[in-house]
Amino acid sequence: MACQYNHGVRVGVDALVAGHDQPVSFPHVWGFRPSIGNRPSRFILGIFFGCVAGVAVVIFVVLGSPQRDSAEDAAGAWVWLDAIYAVSYVKLVVTLTMYTP
Repeated sequence: MACQYNHGVRVGVDALVAGHDQPVSFPHVWGFRPSIGNRPSRFILGIFFGCVAGVAVVIFVVLGSPQRDSAEDAAGAWVWLDAIYAVSYVKLVVTLTMYTP
């Protein structure tokens, strides 16, 4: 498949946005000092470890499914698409947690 002009433009825009947003990840660039003693709450740690455990369980279930690579029995068996859905549900949980007041 040949690279079209819009693909190149999209890559360029993405590179500019990533280059603009990346310094936010490095507090020393902005002169901020890390807060000593600042830790995530038990609730956030529970969400983190719950999401990791949930995705791991789904991956192990898919690995144990004999039809995991079959497209014909995808409706009644665990397939790799289920693992992708599990990761997308993690994104949903993170987004809902982030925007909950």
